[in-house]
Amino acid sequence: MAKIPLPADPTLAAVDRELERVAKAARRLGNTLPMSAIGHPCSRALWYGLHAVSPPSPVDAVGLKRMADGNMGETLQATRLKLVPGLTLWDRDPETGGQWRLSACNGHVGGYVDGVILGLIQAPRTAHVWEHKQVNEESQLKLHKAKIELGEKAALRAWNYGYWATGQVYMHVLELNRHYMTVSSPGGRHTISVRTDADPKAAYDLLVRADNVIFEYPDRPPPRCSEDPAWHVCRWCDHHAVCHQGAMPQRHCRTCISLAPIADGTWHCGRWNETPSRELQALGCTHQLFLPGLIPGEQTDADDSGENAWIEYRMSDGSTWRNEVEP
Repeated sequence: MAKIPLPADPTLAAVDRELERVAKAARRLGNTLPMSAIGHPCSRALWYGLHAVSPPSPVDAVGLKRMADGNMGETLQATRLKLVPGLTLWDRDPETGGQWRLSACNGHVGGYVDGVILGLIQAPRTAHVWEHKQVNEESQLKLHKAKIELGEKAALRAWNYGYWATGQVYMHVLELNRHYMTVSSPGGRHTISVRTDADPKAAYDLLVRADNVIFEYPDRPPPRCSEDPAWHVCRWCDHHAVCHQGAMPQRHCRTCISLAPIADGTWHCGRWNETPSRELQALGCTHQLFLPGLIPGEQTDADDSGENAWIEYRMSDGSTWRNEVEP
């Protein structure tokens, strides 16, 4: 199918530039490890994301419009579902009136679920976690084929493991045993669905893995999922440059040796004995020293006492580099 060429319209081009500018200005340091990422095949990538090691990949105007379509599609699908007699959809948390926010792993894993639904005609007495996705027609067709070939309850995992893993954790946290995902083509023109049963062991294993990523690696990342930088998971990873090419990480509190996650959901700075806000963590301070595991070299010497602390490394090219606090 031929694509419609983009018009040479300076006004529409300006719209795209503004979309990208506003999105870039709104970026903030993430507060938690996202539940939506919990099924990622690489624990090191999760650790890098939690510590904001790499700058966020820029999202172009097309991608931003795609995300906007997904957000609008969720609202549209919720409105449509609520038209069904006898069906109740809680797309807002009854306790807060806001979006359903879930947390796990002592507050360091967080996510937002689209809602809880009761009264599905195919399972009227069972409450389900509800999620909505907006995908292209090709992806939607793959889900349809998976349902036919594998059966509905096995289709989601085969179609998109990440969505399945996130759904398992949502069910675990909400103490529900069914998941209902609606999947629409762009604009919500055609919608299919898939129901999935809870797998308590899988949810437990996913959360244990996330907990290990957060608390068991205080100063260095977990092992890579692959040593091959050309493997597709590594090749398209946001952290490819740091992980496989020896690039330096971003400099802020999350990459500093003094900051560590605490079991109450906060981060504690040992140097200043305080719990800095997310905004302060993004700024860092002049006394920042990188976590040793982020430096592409071998630590050879250090002096972490006093105001002029430093750590010295022998880099992969044989040179010596000293990480020291700014004067």
